[in-house]
Amino acid sequence: MKKNRFMKKGIKLKNNNRRRLMLKRCHQKVLQRRKLFVTSDMFTQLTRKPS
Repeated sequence: MKKNRFMKKGIKLKNNNRRRLMLKRCHQKVLQRRKLFVTSDMFTQLTRKPS
């Protein structure tokens, strides 16, 4: 699938870069969400330990 996508002549480099930037932004959002999830998990564990 990836090879076919890159082999197409219609796709321009600029579009490719733009797509890469969008992917990066999406990935950053995912990472932030994961960080939040991890922190919440840590909090739950901390609250569980004393009780």
